[in-house]
Amino acid sequence: MRMNSACRIAIFGGTAEGRILAEFCAKRRIPAWVSVVSEYGRSLLPDAPGIFVTCGAMEQSGMQAFLRENGIRLCVDATHPYAEKASGNIFHACETEHVRYLRCKREEEESAARRAFPGGVHTAANVREAAAFLETVPGDILVTTGSRELAAFTGLTDYRERIFARVLPDSGVIRECEALGIRGTHLIAMQGPFSQDLNEAMIRQTGVSWLVTKESGRAGGFEEKMAAAAACGIGTVVIRRSGETGLSVEAVCGELLAFAREASAPGRESAGKTGGEAENGGERDIILAGIGMGPAGQMTLEVWEALQGCDAVLGAKRMLEAAKAAFHGREKQPARIAAYMEDEVTEELKAHPEWRRAVILYSGDSGFYSGASRVSARLEREGIAFRILPGIASISFLAARMKKSWENIPVYTAHGRSLDVRELISRGEPEMFVLTGGKNGAGSFCRELTEAGGGDILVTAGENLAYPGERIRSGRARDMAEEAFSPLCLLYLSRPGTEPCADAAVKEKADRNGGQAVCSGQGEETVL
Repeated sequence: MRMNSACRIAIFGGTAEGRILAEFCAKRRIPAWVSVVSEYGRSLLPDAPGIFVTCGAMEQSGMQAFLRENGIRLCVDATHPYAEKASGNIFHACETEHVRYLRCKREEEESAARRAFPGGVHTAANVREAAAFLETVPGDILVTTGSRELAAFTGLTDYRERIFARVLPDSGVIRECEALGIRGTHLIAMQGPFSQDLNEAMIRQTGVSWLVTKESGRAGGFEEKMAAAAACGIGTVVIRRSGETGLSVEAVCGELLAFAREASAPGRESAGKTGGEAENGGERDIILAGIGMGPAGQMTLEVWEALQGCDAVLGAKRMLEAAKAAFHGREKQPARIAAYMEDEVTEELKAHPEWRRAVILYSGDSGFYSGASRVSARLEREGIAFRILPGIASISFLAARMKKSWENIPVYTAHGRSLDVRELISRGEPEMFVLTGGKNGAGSFCRELTEAGGGDILVTAGENLAYPGERIRSGRARDMAEEAFSPLCLLYLSRPGTEPCADAAVKEKADRNGGQAVCSGQGEETVL
């Protein structure tokens, strides 16, 4: 059945990963088909415009017809890691119908969990091997592998008494279990994943000696099951999962974004296009983005998502290095261009009309002494549409480290421009921030400050903010003038009597020792 001609994405899987991808598409307004096997799986999906759900099992021929009739161009296989037959059918259906195929791989934490509880753990290659082992040992068994594999355990002697099955609370699933002879108190119908405490409660309630589980990773609650079995002193049978390749949920989300943007406009010839139009039609998405101090953890979610769905990223080498984490696991890597000045950025955008989305990166905030201002002015003159995403400014970051409000503190810059230090002192500001740059730019500024009569001014220097080598030092300007500083340095200046840090003890220690106090990124102080 075909419901929406604009929908070109199909997601197979009623798994946790499938639900996350469906919710992502709903939030980003990306039309998508979602295929699940049961009505229960349908009930867990978001009820949102643009999300079309098909319910029922399909063989390869049915999948091919579904892909063909709905004009699907991108198919995501988010089925269970153990659904090897289904994955094979999806892959071959896509291959036959010339549809792009992505495998969403469940995060692997299972190996570490299995190593953490080595005692009483038996591994099996499949459910038949697991059942064969359990026939050789005494004790009741809690089977948590799902209803589809339950039939393999009905060959056990006295299986109706020995087996306790935990399955999904779906009427069809319950009927299947009852048809196998597993019913009543031996049938637990609940939706997981389950906490360790709840697993322990079930183990104790049923009095089982063995727990059977698949290596299902975090989404399947594998670690909690292993921990519960160890805490209760029972054995576990772990059905290993075969090695598979694929992309993480986060990487697949990036691919969905990129595909949606590419598919949003009809194809047409690129001749005569302006710099603001993409080769395949429609407006391009040109983004000038501030990325904070540099590390990935300082980027806003909006900037991160923009990077995940981009075709090209431009910026200084440090910016490009910081952006690498956003592309981890992407099947198609974006172009990375070392360019950030207005001339070179404009030339690159004009030379590559095929880029649907290009992100130009700048450190700190895009509106605070940023090269983004010059580039935005140039793009406006060229008639190239763009948008700007803000970042965390270094001043905001340092003020937070100092636990200090800064809305009334003036800001000056000596980065890439001259600053008259004597005139600065004459203004009589009790506090100020000063951006410095270049090799030991902060040290040179402190020397100028001292020579201009400001040697008693208390200086707090934030170096390599947000990086592993972050250091925050506080001392008088005359003492700081003798120190060496990294190129990435921001200064906070306060006249005597103005508290420079949230904890006045920093200043007191500096005063007592006639020198400086050093604050780590975690707020601990060490007097030099």
